[in-house]
Formats: sequence, structure tokens, C-alpha cells
Amino acid sequence: MQKICVFIDFTDGCKIALKQASVLAQKSNATICLLNVVETVAEVEKTKVHLLKFAKSTLGHSVLLEAYAGVGGLMDGGPLTLTKIHPDLVLIGTHGIRGLKQKFLGADILKLVKLIEFPCIVVQENTMVSEDGFNKILFPVGPHHDFAIKIKQTSRFAKLFGCSIDIYQILKEGFDTGGQVNKNIQLAKAQFEADGVKFTQVSEEMTVFSAGNSRQTLAYADKNSIDLISIMSTISKNEILLGATDKENLLVNNLGIPILCCNE
Repeated sequence: MQKICVFIDFTDGCKIALKQASVLAQKSNATICLLNVVETVAEVEKTKVHLLKFAKSTLGHSVLLEAYAGVGGLMDGGPLTLTKIHPDLVLIGTHGIRGLKQKFLGADILKLVKLIEFPCIVVQENTMVSEDGFNKILFPVGPHHDFAIKIKQTSRFAKLFGCSIDIYQILKEGFDTGGQVNKNIQLAKAQFEADGVKFTQVSEEMTVFSAGNSRQTLAYADKNSIDLISIMSTISKNEILLGATDKENLLVNNLGIPILCCNE
């Protein structure tokens, strides 16, 4: 991993993302790229100086830093600038459901990660950053036909940082009649085995009766010391009605569990 990019809005929330990026950067010898989006070109150079000052006051001077300022709105200037930086990983800090920065709330954070063409980790304001990084990843399975994206990106991340994976399925009567979930499970197991990533397959009957799977998924993560939950940034056609709400609930979860968003 060469570049880890962090969205910076100069709030306490993004300090968590910075600290998490620092842990990952030190483990992979990556450079941390700081990104803010401004309205005019005239603000770019001043913002870069501000970014470096902010990051150094948060992290000290022990990590390699580069500063970038995109121009435009967050949803266009951010993704466009990222294509120029071409990071291996992007980190974003949310402000939860009561945050003041509306662009980093549930619906908008989902919209943003869907627009970013790189793997993202979303952290919350109450995320506890461990110096050991991530040890255990929860990998919920779904019926996406492009699920190989999530499999490959999660496996690559787990291999690089020495994580184990829980392949997680909630059993529902009448769900996955076409067998796509089972196909995705087999693809995941084959990839993890090929990459030498330790994994365990877990199946649970539905115990939390709610719209979508996020509540039961988070309950499992909380009970089993999960450090990171891997999801697809996109929504499966099979889950179009509930998929967005489910992903939003995960992205702003009040347990402070970071979310790895996989996208191509």
C-alpha cells in the first residue's frame, strides 16, 4: 500500500480518521494524503497549508504527509481529486446521526462512498483506534452479482494487515432462491484460501426481526469483537428497497465499528 487518503473537514470527527490512517500507514509504509474540497481555486494553496498544520497537530511529525485541495462540491470535487491522487485506500470520518456537518451523515456518506472508485473505510466519532490495527473482519454475504469486488478487496486488505475473517450469513426462509448467496460464499472461501487469509464461516437464523439485516449484523459484531465490517458500496438489485437504509445504519452505527466499503 502506497497512499492512504483522508477526507479532512477540520472537525474532531476527522481526527479519528487521521489516527486510524496513521496506524495503517505505519504498518504498510504508506504516505497519508490529506484531502479537503474548497469552492474556488484561490483557496487551494492556503488550504493545503492548513491541512498539513492540522494533521501534524493531530499526529505529530512521524508520518509522511501530502496535502491536496479539490475544487467544487464535495460530491464532485472529492471523487475527481481522488482519481488524480489514486490512493490505495480512503478514510472518511462521519459525524453520526446528530452531526452538524450534513454531508457526512448517513444518506450523504453513502452517496459519497458510492462515487469513490477506491476502497473506503468509514469511521465514527466514537471509534476507538487501536495501535494494533484491525484483527477481525466481519464479511456479511449478499446476492450481489459483482460480489467478487468485495471478495478481492477484503481479502487483499486482510492479507496485508494480518486479519482473520468471519464469513457471515443470516438465514431467511425463501431468501436467495437463485442460489447467488451460496455462490458468493464459495467464491469468497476460494479467494481467502488462495490468499492465505484465515476465515470462519458463520450462519445464524434470523433473531432480530426488522427491515434489513443491519441490526442483527451489528449485534453479532458487538458480541464477537469485530474490528471492521466489510460491505459493498453499491446496492444489490435483490435488496433495492432496504439496501440503502441498511448501509446507512452500518455507516453511522453507534458502536463505533469502522466500515470497509468496497467499490470498483
